[in-house]
Amino acid sequence: MLCYSMSIFIAVPGFQDTEFIPTIEDAFAKADNPEDIYIGSRYLSTFNDELDSLEEWVLNHKYSDNIKIQLTLVDEHNRFEVFGSTKGRQGSANFYADQDYFLSIDSHCLFGDHWDTELIRLHTEAKELTNNDKTIITAYGAGYTWNANNERYHISNHYYQHIGYDGDSPNVRKHEWMKRPLYAVMPPWMIEELGPNMPELLPATKFAYNFSFSDKCFIYDEDYDVFLMEEDIVKTWKLIKDGWTFVHPNTTR
Repeated sequence: MLCYSMSIFIAVPGFQDTEFIPTIEDAFAKADNPEDIYIGSRYLSTFNDELDSLEEWVLNHKYSDNIKIQLTLVDEHNRFEVFGSTKGRQGSANFYADQDYFLSIDSHCLFGDHWDTELIRLHTEAKELTNNDKTIITAYGAGYTWNANNERYHISNHYYQHIGYDGDSPNVRKHEWMKRPLYAVMPPWMIEELGPNMPELLPATKFAYNFSFSDKCFIYDEDYDVFLMEEDIVKTWKLIKDGWTFVHPNTTR
């Protein structure tokens, strides 16, 4: 049997985030195949010193050839031109160079051990389940915090996102895969934690930029008028229109 690794591109925009470097270091440290991890980022800051430090960090990094960052200084003259979450998402995705897999995250994330091989496994099983080549593993990432030694650790499971009102959680066991109709109007997007007795892969009705994984690039046709909070909602409808299927990873691994 032949064994080989698969390359993963991570799109991770940032803005003056002290968790940016820890997030990237965590991605490399906890991957089974760190040499096959590639980073693309559009990073904004109002401080030249921060941008200079980031540039030096990349140059001296063990995997410096795998890290591409567009550093942008924000001032009173360009702030309206450069700000916007979808501009950051697309700017980061522009560094994608046909790696085997594409991961979208925020600049403040905590990875699990063996995350790269685990996500590839989940996505492979998800495509078999959905029978759709355009399948995305997506969720609201689990929360994390710091202990007294400033070590990061997770404090929850990934959040399952769905359409509906509080207490109106869908019973996914009653429905065929992604056949449950969307509501005729637009109720709030809800999130909840799920227990271990539920299936490992569940249909999801909402896309989340802060944790999405696929074997194809799904950051395209971005709406640059979107500033922040509505980015997931607009993108969800665009991807559904283009035939994508969303799958929630109900796993603690």
